[in-house]
Amino acid sequence: AWKLVLLNVETISRTADKTSINVLRKIKSNKPELPVIITCGILLIGKANALNLLLLGESEAQQLGIDVQVLKNKIIIWTVLMVAVSVAFTGIIGFIGLAAPHLARLIIGPNHKSLYISSALIGAILLCTADIISRSIAPTEIPVGIITAFIGGPIFMILILMQRKGGTYA
Repeated sequence: AWKLVLLNVETISRTADKTSINVLRKIKSNKPELPVIITCGILLIGKANALNLLLLGESEAQQLGIDVQVLKNKIIIWTVLMVAVSVAFTGIIGFIGLAAPHLARLIIGPNHKSLYISSALIGAILLCTADIISRSIAPTEIPVGIITAFIGGPIFMILILMQRKGGTYA
């Protein structure tokens, strides 16, 4: 039984290097993904006012001069491109990209100008917290994705319960 425990600890430590922030240490100095992420981020921030108008409704935004379909297509393309490049660079770290914007909206409100920056900061705080927890719980490092699932799961349960009660979070 002792050998089985040692084998499992060794397996966990080998997979932890592939599934945690340790991956970032092994990346080479040239980062071809950064221009894509930064460009898409700037383009999205530039559309914050249009997205705020879209919160009024599609017909209202269109009456105020927003081409709603073009805006939606641009936002989808830029977001998908940025997320795809980010996931290709860092790997799958579940729930951070889903939980951080919801938490930011709870704290900051629906204004997209402040929502982007607050989502990034809250995501960074969640990821650093999950990484610290994954390094300190067990003798070997637990994959950070497991910890983020434990953090993100309850957040989504709270959001679902709030919506069922008819309440809104923004």
